[in-house]
Amino acid sequence: MRKIFRWRKISVPSAILCLFLLFYSATLLALYLWGFSTSLKTVDDFMTNMVGLPKAWEWNNYVKALDLFALPIFKNGRLYNIGFEGMLLNSIIYSLMVPLVTLSTTWLMAYLCYQFPGKMSSFIFRINIVLMMIPIVGSLPSALKVYTSLNLYDTWGYVFVSSITFVGPNFLIFYAVFQGIDKGLKEAAQIDGAGNFSIMLGIIFPLTAVMFGVLFITSFITNWNTYMPMIIWLPSKPSLAYGMYKFGASTVSGSSWPPIQVAGSMIVMLPILIIFLIFRNKIIGNVTIGSFK
Repeated sequence: MRKIFRWRKISVPSAILCLFLLFYSATLLALYLWGFSTSLKTVDDFMTNMVGLPKAWEWNNYVKALDLFALPIFKNGRLYNIGFEGMLLNSIIYSLMVPLVTLSTTWLMAYLCYQFPGKMSSFIFRINIVLMMIPIVGSLPSALKVYTSLNLYDTWGYVFVSSITFVGPNFLIFYAVFQGIDKGLKEAAQIDGAGNFSIMLGIIFPLTAVMFGVLFITSFITNWNTYMPMIIWLPSKPSLAYGMYKFGASTVSGSSWPPIQVAGSMIVMLPILIIFLIFRNKIIGNVTIGSFK
């Protein structure tokens, strides 16, 4: 069937905004294309042709990057060499544990403040706002001493304990989502004999699962790209982001070549790109919470 396209008039500000977004999107896409093209060049080709397409497709650059993607780690008087597989496992564990613990505790605290309004809930809500506004600096030395005394330094236990929090914008997001849930559902469940725990897991959580999943995905991506915790808190558990940080600063022959470094960056970026393509609709804007259709 022949399609008929109808053009509608748009205002000048909207047209300017569309052009700006198109230019911005094209710029980002061009950077990815440049990175992929550069990762397939030889060193000589890169020095003489930094912008254009490669003369010969050097797929072996990815193999070299995987081979050179390794870090020496000194622990318990022994020297270990952690390669790509070990850093990949550390990245997966860290990127899953942090958002799961943080969002779970934040969700629970926001639900308690919503379910049991009162002076304590009001105090928790206000203290969250205050802690978000006040920057906390200078606490690193004392925190290192505390976690070292608890034998949590350089362990996954530190990641679990330090991730238990309710402070942050996610608390406000969950609290706002709870406010939008029809209270008739909770009242109907109470009439049927459901307790607070059953209502929380059987009614409230399914209605907020979409928002929880979106925040989990965005937090996973953020933690996948971070490397500072590995430098300070987990020196014997380097992630791919930390490995890429060291890989980019390396002066060793081979790993210091720009095409090899860019190939390593493309490898580290690939899991995040796949996750974004799979859940792009949820991340971009398909976040609707409601009780009834």
